[in-house]
Amino acid sequence: QSCSNFLNAFARLHELGLVGRESMEVVFRHLSSIICSTPVHLYEGVYDAQNIAIITNACARMEFHDQLLLQHLSLIIQQMHPDLFDAQAASNIVHAYMKLEVEEETRRYLMEFMSVVILFLDAQNDFNPQAISNIVNAFAKLEHVDVKVFEHLAFAAQLTPLQDFNAQAVANILNAYSRVHKMLSDQDCHVDIDALFLHLVAAAKHIDPLLLDMQNVANVMNALARATLRDVELVRHLFRRVTL
Repeated sequence: QSCSNFLNAFARLHELGLVGRESMEVVFRHLSSIICSTPVHLYEGVYDAQNIAIITNACARMEFHDQLLLQHLSLIIQQMHPDLFDAQAASNIVHAYMKLEVEEETRRYLMEFMSVVILFLDAQNDFNPQAISNIVNAFAKLEHVDVKVFEHLAFAAQLTPLQDFNAQAVANILNAYSRVHKMLSDQDCHVDIDALFLHLVAAAKHIDPLLLDMQNVANVMNALARATLRDVELVRHLFRRVTL
């Protein structure tokens, strides 16, 4: 807990410009050595899923590529029971292992285990748009096309109320599914892509244009183009922000 809190705090201090890169890396290397000193098989009572999610998230934010640390944490993660994870922890972990430089074998085994974790979570109650967005974006970018995961998260997205989505989540989910659509089709996926996209389009229309920044607008428009969606009403809605 102390290690994860320190890493998260120093990452935030660096983001705020209060700690330099060199000092931040010294702290990260020291804490990494402490974490790796715990034998993998003795993790219980020392690390839990939330701790590891915070640690990997801090490393991803700082682009701190520590191969030994990431391999060590991956081995600990794979010893945990899936019911120890919540959706936010799962999304932070897969996002970090997508973003950071990790040995391919380490990443592959980690992603395969996280697929089991994700399927263990309840589609109706456990996910929020940010978690869905982070997970499908990571799996799509890594071309780790686990049909069951994409089916499960498509169902979760469609069960999510429209008002819960923000523009970034809409754009990321649209982009991810448009990126892997053909691969899913080739594997006999049962995701109703059209229904999912229509739900996301409805969610985007639900967002107040005043709450969008120009990057949000660009991201959603790019996602629409990738998904070959033609929704004039949504385009007009997004461009209200451009004219404000």
